[in-house]
Amino acid sequence: MSRSLKLSWIAVCVVALLAAGNILSSLGSGPPAHQVIPVLFGAGSSQYSLRTVDGTLRPVGYRQLASLGSATSIPTVSGAELVMIQAEGQNLRFRDDKIAPTTSVGFQIFAGDSLWYNAADLTDGQLIEESASGKANLLFYSY
Repeated sequence: MSRSLKLSWIAVCVVALLAAGNILSSLGSGPPAHQVIPVLFGAGSSQYSLRTVDGTLRPVGYRQLASLGSATSIPTVSGAELVMIQAEGQNLRFRDDKIAPTTSVGFQIFAGDSLWYNAADLTDGQLIEESASGKANLLFYSY
């Protein structure tokens, strides 16, 4: 297993443990005043850092991308630091390495599934539909 893959698995496990700990610590004590939100940041193929955000996510916008026959960048929304991408109707492909995804190359988001994405510049993310009639529903948040 490559070093970057090992680091990815470690980061995913840490995020899962933090989320589980937050859920368990709030049981029986009513709703927490603040949520601790684990956020994974990537700065290259093998560099990751994890930070938690003490607070709640604030919605700052919604967009639906209905024309995804060619690679389309995530739109700019003022104040957005994080976006949830949901594939509707058809599978989508996603890339954020400044190379456009194609209908067969890129991170696959299955129809009905979602992906949380955060980056210094959300517009680096690009989407394309695998088949005609795919849409992307985007929920934008700040912390």
